[in-house]
Amino acid sequence: MFKPKARFCAANGVLLNWDRHHIIMESGLRHFDERYDPECWGCMGPRLMGILIPRYPTTLTLLAEKLFYPVHYREAKRYLCQSSEAGCAKIMRNAVGYHIYGNSVAHEGVSPGSLADCVMNNVRLERDGNSALIVRKQQRTAL
Repeated sequence: MFKPKARFCAANGVLLNWDRHHIIMESGLRHFDERYDPECWGCMGPRLMGILIPRYPTTLTLLAEKLFYPVHYREAKRYLCQSSEAGCAKIMRNAVGYHIYGNSVAHEGVSPGSLADCVMNNVRLERDGNSALIVRKQQRTAL
């Protein structure tokens, strides 16, 4: 388990594009295998990444939260129905991801013309040469 005064850094556990046998991934899996505690919520996700990332800081690139989560979870529901061409254009230009926040908006639909609809209509999933899913921004003349 974790030491009572263990030092943590902020890490939400959204980690993409691992190299095979990456030291953080291997360390995380080893920690998970040796110390799993079903009573400790978050211990194998954000907290574990918060311990491992400072140990190997030069082995990965951390992105600013706004690049992966351009819409805050409190705004997610609004953007399922509200249009924002400027917001969509900004996300398509700057962000590397768009999170819809499943549980908090699962009962909602995505309205045609909404910011979420615009983003989803401007990207598509494809497979790369290694059978991994990647996102490709589609070339469009106007948003």
